[in-house]
Amino acid sequence: MLKTSEKPMPAIARLVVFLKRQKELLAYLGYAVCGFLLANAILLGQLAPFGVAFTAAGKKERTTAAGAGALLGYIFSLHPENNTRYIAAVALAVAVKWVLPPRLLQKHRIWMAPAIAFAAVFLPGLALASLRGYLVYDVVICLSESVLAAGSCFFFQRAALALLLREKLATLNSKDVSCLIISYALLVMALGSFLVGDVSVGRIAAVVTILLAAKCGRESGGAIAGVTAGVTMGILGGDFSFLAASYGFGGMLTGMFAELGSVVQALVFVVVNGLTALIMGSEYQAYSILYEIFLGAVLFLLIPASAVQSLVFWGRQRSDAFSKTAREVVLSKLKFASAALTDIGEATRQVSQKVGEAKGGSVADVFAAAAERVCKVCPQKPVCWGEQYHSVMDGFNNLTGILRQKGKVAAADFPGYMGERCDHKWELANEICAGYERFSSKREARAQAQSLRGVVTDQFTGMSGMLDALAQELTGIEQAEFPVGDKISALLERENLSPISVSAYTDQTGRMTVEAVIPAFKLARMDQTAMTLWLSELCQRRLQLPAVSEVENAVHLRWIERTAYAVQTAKLQHPCDGQTLCGDALEEIWDGRGQVHLLLSDGMGSGSRAALDSSMTVCLLKKLVTAGFSFDAALELANAALLVKSEEESLSTVDVATVDLYSGETQFLKAGAAPTFVYRDGSVVKVEGASMPAGILKGVDFAKSRLKLHAGDWIIMVSDGILLDGSDWIFDQIKLSARKSAEELAQDIWQTAQRRRTGGHDDDASVLVCKIVDKQ
Repeated sequence: MLKTSEKPMPAIARLVVFLKRQKELLAYLGYAVCGFLLANAILLGQLAPFGVAFTAAGKKERTTAAGAGALLGYIFSLHPENNTRYIAAVALAVAVKWVLPPRLLQKHRIWMAPAIAFAAVFLPGLALASLRGYLVYDVVICLSESVLAAGSCFFFQRAALALLLREKLATLNSKDVSCLIISYALLVMALGSFLVGDVSVGRIAAVVTILLAAKCGRESGGAIAGVTAGVTMGILGGDFSFLAASYGFGGMLTGMFAELGSVVQALVFVVVNGLTALIMGSEYQAYSILYEIFLGAVLFLLIPASAVQSLVFWGRQRSDAFSKTAREVVLSKLKFASAALTDIGEATRQVSQKVGEAKGGSVADVFAAAAERVCKVCPQKPVCWGEQYHSVMDGFNNLTGILRQKGKVAAADFPGYMGERCDHKWELANEICAGYERFSSKREARAQAQSLRGVVTDQFTGMSGMLDALAQELTGIEQAEFPVGDKISALLERENLSPISVSAYTDQTGRMTVEAVIPAFKLARMDQTAMTLWLSELCQRRLQLPAVSEVENAVHLRWIERTAYAVQTAKLQHPCDGQTLCGDALEEIWDGRGQVHLLLSDGMGSGSRAALDSSMTVCLLKKLVTAGFSFDAALELANAALLVKSEEESLSTVDVATVDLYSGETQFLKAGAAPTFVYRDGSVVKVEGASMPAGILKGVDFAKSRLKLHAGDWIIMVSDGILLDGSDWIFDQIKLSARKSAEELAQDIWQTAQRRRTGGHDDDASVLVCKIVDKQ
């Protein structure tokens, strides 16, 4: 009987089996590669203790591999200056790890590895400082770098332990996730130092990461990843600091287009960052960045859809259960991430300021450099810089004012002794002028980089506020109604709506919310009115028609309990001087949580440019607020977006009125906006606040006020084009028209404002009126 020959194993399968057998060797190789890469991670152009920190973080049996990789990284570094102390630090860390008893290392593993990293960096650094005479600056830098090494070692150690002990990333707690993110950011920073031609491997990896985060996490995921990667690339130094703002803004916009598919996302990111590179970078920078963005986008598009869906950090997971334990875990992560982003933003701001001060230079340095070049060959140097030292210094001090005022000095400007006795004042004047021009250029570049870093730190603050708002919303959920949710799911199945997920819960006020996600093509088959009546009967609550929002190929439906009030609104706009576009933007937002938000934004100037600024501001605010974020957090990002949108000044006012339709409680938020007028109880109240528009300064805040409104009360929001002749007249006009419809009131206000205009001056003018009415 002949035996059939066995089918040969495919080459890929044989490779997988071989690699599994070489697991230990691959682990050592991985430690060596990471050590090599992290040795090339350089912070702020001069600090590189991360290879030492990684060496100290590994287990004793892995220390040799990590140390060997780090040593090779420092020896063959792309920036080999001053790496001698790091080579000594790596050797010291390896020696200490091998000398100390394993039981001691295991017993005190939490602090022992960071302590070894601290000592390994501090001792060689202190020895080097001693050769320079223990300058305070050197000692402080040495101490700071040692603390940085200890902290990085803790993150590496915690991240490695998390990956070894947990099977799935979804089971990680908030601290483990934070350590993994920081460790990954340091690896990206290290890759940023490696170039293939003019293309940075690190920046390509950053682009892929941002696009993946925007795909899975929408606006929030893309913005967080963009800001993190942007800051990581920005603090590497060089002339690419503008990427700190570019990546953050591009990631946020890419997240907004996630529902349109991966190709559109990649295209949006390429366009946004490509334009930023062309505007803010040199020609050399622009081409290299365009190559990197294009390659990163192509790699992102080549990732299989199944692999993208399996991501854990921001991926949406289908679940019909919402337990108290799960809520507490998510709540803890949100709060921890919010606090971490705030701390990172503040730390980035402080480090940037310190480094800027250390490298700032002064006019005195310009004089010193000029004197060094000219006076060193002059035979009069012993006299001028000896017995006439004070006369020479007085002469330079007197030149300071002239130099700052005119930007240059001439030989005739030299006063006193220098003007009378200096034989080389023409050469000295030329050197001073050239040095001051270089000094001014560097100062301007530092100021621009400092401004961009400031924008990114504001983005950190905005993202922190967003996460905090999500945590607050999650805190408001009091109880999950599982039986009700099961009945609703059965009802939707019976109606052939194929529900993807269903949830029902009550908040701290006792009101019930029902949420369901169904395929998008099923929406047309659903009678929303009939379904609302069925759900009201099933839940034993009076629900109102659902708020509908599309999410890729699905539709999210949100039913809330019937509100006590409704609103009647009307809008009216007048473009300046008969132009096609009005520079103001109006929006009415229903958030599906029982609140209506009225927005008015007035762009600087008039016409298309003002319309672009105001529309962009309103669009960003609408997207973020509809997603559940607070207006304070949304304003931070809108402000940052206007600051980096173009080199020209770009600003817009923000005027918000948020009405709680359950209680009538109304909050007014103003950022540089015109007054709002409220009609209640037969009288008119003027609501105003002193604040700056978005797009002028970093850290813009709202001026806030609150009023309690009832049925029959009016809210009248106007742009400054309505109030060209003052605001006294509008009180009487509102009283006269208070009994009319919303459209008639808006029309009366505009017509009266138009009649009162004098001098032929025109401006964009907008009116948004809102009447509170009882729900029928």
